[in-house]
Amino acid sequence: MQASNLDIASWLQQQVVDAKISQAEFNFTLWLNFAASEFRNGTLQLARNELHWQVGQQRHQLVIPKGLMRLRPQADGWLVNNNPLTFIQDSATWTLPTMSWLQTPEQTVLSANEVPVAPLVQLASLAGSTGQAWAEKLQQSKLRGVLDLRMQRKLDEPMNWQIQGHNLAWQGHEQIPAVAEIDINLVGQGSTARWQVFGEQVALQSQWLDSTAPWQLAKLNVSGEFAWPADPQSETRWQLRIADGSRVELAGLPLEVRATLRQSEQLEVAARVIADTRTPVDATVLRRYLPEVMGASLHDYLQTALLEAKAESITMLWRGAVEEFPYTQQQGVFRAQATLRDLVYKFQPNWPSVTEASAYVHFGNERMHIRAEDAALLDMGLPQVDTVLPDLTARPPQLLISGSIAGDGSALQPVFAQSPLASSLGKTFEELQLRGPLTGRLALTIPLDNSGEVIAEGYGDLNNNTLNVTSLGQRFAQVSGRIR
Repeated sequence: MQASNLDIASWLQQQVVDAKISQAEFNFTLWLNFAASEFRNGTLQLARNELHWQVGQQRHQLVIPKGLMRLRPQADGWLVNNNPLTFIQDSATWTLPTMSWLQTPEQTVLSANEVPVAPLVQLASLAGSTGQAWAEKLQQSKLRGVLDLRMQRKLDEPMNWQIQGHNLAWQGHEQIPAVAEIDINLVGQGSTARWQVFGEQVALQSQWLDSTAPWQLAKLNVSGEFAWPADPQSETRWQLRIADGSRVELAGLPLEVRATLRQSEQLEVAARVIADTRTPVDATVLRRYLPEVMGASLHDYLQTALLEAKAESITMLWRGAVEEFPYTQQQGVFRAQATLRDLVYKFQPNWPSVTEASAYVHFGNERMHIRAEDAALLDMGLPQVDTVLPDLTARPPQLLISGSIAGDGSALQPVFAQSPLASSLGKTFEELQLRGPLTGRLALTIPLDNSGEVIAEGYGDLNNNTLNVTSLGQRFAQVSGRIR
């Protein structure tokens, strides 16, 4: 049996939404072998077959120059297998290594292995404008890897399908992070699917995380559900759920994740992340994984201020539209917190280190608050220090530090002598030498963009102290009062 210029454009046009089929011509020769009136096998020789379609102003083509397929009976139907097929798709050429097609009166089963993903996703334009939009986004992301595909449709039942992807990678685009070397498994029916993404030594890069280098995931095992509406007029374009038990294991920082992402007019997120801190997390790991979404000024400040620590009880809660972060009008919620032990940090690089502190770190929408307790600033005790960034979006951003001090008065001069205030308060306390117990408060206002000077304010309460005035050679005893 031979067919030349068999036109199926009208039939195919009825199967698509808003794609315009301009040409669908098939050319083939079919040989069927019979023995004792029974079909034994067959050969399908493909000549040049062409499919042309248009979505909006975009024109597409799919050409099979030639090919060979084998047919044989299977139960009450038939099974088709192919030799490798070459496709010319728009300006690209690719090969389909293996494919099988089982057809019976009760079901249709299609499967293909090692299909290159980049050209395959471009066929989404056959679904019309929605598919075209997906295809364009995926093309910009330079998606690569191979897929194993299986589709089964039984009579009067929704279609079941499975996609297994191997060594997948793509570049970041808009709000989608770049990923390298992952495997996926999707099992779906109709417009819903269960999915799993997994891999080892996975590279993840996003402008929200680190714009210069990818985060390395020692292990990734995330699963959940994905759904998209059958109605193209629906406000929700898609929804992805990350199930409980999903793990993202950064080097030294394993995380448990649960989330829902919903794309409508904006990308909305509802997420909870808990770090597995049975082994406390070191400060070097914390600095490596400070996300840039917190803002360049705060990110750079914490990179230099946080010297040593052991972190525990790290959690994050995020709910709202991603584009509206950090929710200064309370239209969303972002909470992140951690407990730090053995903390060593600096108010500024040119200040002495605060040591031996225990701290509680809390991010709430646009506000950051770090409360440190039982710390020391050289030999001066700091019973409590509050470090506050009132507004991540403020320009210029200002860091407010307020702390109580307690110790011997002689400890003040070394503190200021090793700070930007060495020429003022450092010299003052070199001239006025205090001895004896002192309590008080110290407040610093630090512009994080270095647009102004650090402002230092505070006071110290004296109670039966001694005071040596070196320029006068005088010593005063039982001095009480307040110095500012």
